[in-house]
Amino acid sequence: MSHVSQVETEITDYSMLKKSLKDLNHKFEENVNISGKWINEKADLVLNINGDKNIGFRKNEDGIYNFVGDFFGKNKNSITEPILQRYSANVIKQNYVRMGVRSITEQVLDSGEIKIRGIVA
Repeated sequence: MSHVSQVETEITDYSMLKKSLKDLNHKFEENVNISGKWINEKADLVLNINGDKNIGFRKNEDGIYNFVGDFFGKNKNSITEPILQRYSANVIKQNYVRMGVRSITEQVLDSGEIKIRGIVA
């Protein structure tokens, strides 16, 4: 029985993905195999979660980086959601900078939501 699954995302910016993982203090390796009991496949980026290297990202034909790996025994959302949230916040801040916004603040609310404000000078 395979425990391998794929989680679709809207991640297209590889450098922003790496920045987001670093922001969350995730260790990762690039262009290595996702390895585990149920999987041994090449990935663009593989997470090292407590010594396990069985979850990573693979770029699909549309240029989107999706999670792929063995999530068995793991809370999938506790892994994917913080990464997707941090990636989205970083992309928003990057777009603000491109639009000429000079003052950008970020606030993490008690609910875990991130509020980003930009002030145009």
